[in-house]
Amino acid sequence: MGYLRQTGKDELIITDENGRDRLRIREKAEGRDMVFVLSGELKNEYSFEFEDELNAVLSVQPRIRIDMSSLSYIASDGLKAILDAQKTLRKEAGGNLILSGLSGQVLESFESSGFMPLFIISGKGEIIKEK
Repeated sequence: MGYLRQTGKDELIITDENGRDRLRIREKAEGRDMVFVLSGELKNEYSFEFEDELNAVLSVQPRIRIDMSSLSYIASDGLKAILDAQKTLRKEAGGNLILSGLSGQVLESFESSGFMPLFIISGKGEIIKEK
């Protein structure tokens, strides 16, 4: 399956060959955090696009929050990209990566991979699980 990469102001949109949105990655600054808002499906075939977006921010922003409240699916390469970002932030910048909005299949993916204890999880503005 092929896909098309479109960029707009602070947004990356991945569409399939039929023009349907598959993944949207929106970046926005909120206070001291850089927030990535993900919607759609983070599949293996375009997870490197997400990883590139994360890596571009890691060197300049030690606090990143990933809002997954509109994400319906995350593949193993997406999980790996988030884990690698967490390691980089902790090692090089002493920063934090906070996950929010985990539900349904995305939450199951984090739980079954054993990754839940590795992250700070927030919901509705408050920390609900600290590492």
